[in-house]
Amino acid sequence: MTQITINKKTYQLKLTLGTFRRLDENHGITITQVIEDLNNGKFGSLLKTCHEAVISGGADISFTDFEESLGMGDIPMLQ
Repeated sequence: MTQITINKKTYQLKLTLGTFRRLDENHGITITQVIEDLNNGKFGSLLKTCHEAVISGGADISFTDFEESLGMGDIPMLQ
């Protein structure tokens, strides 16, 4: 299972069907859009995908706290 560490706390990333359902229903984002966005240098949909994945992994962290805790050096880990 993939993990991500934010502010010295480790979270599980779980890409479940629920992750992708919430991504679509809550944000109107599909996996195809995530790939297209990455190819165009856009990170919003990737961040929302990863946030939904940490929620699937049991985390309780707001999207704002999640995205503000990451820097450019974390991009390889997110991809």
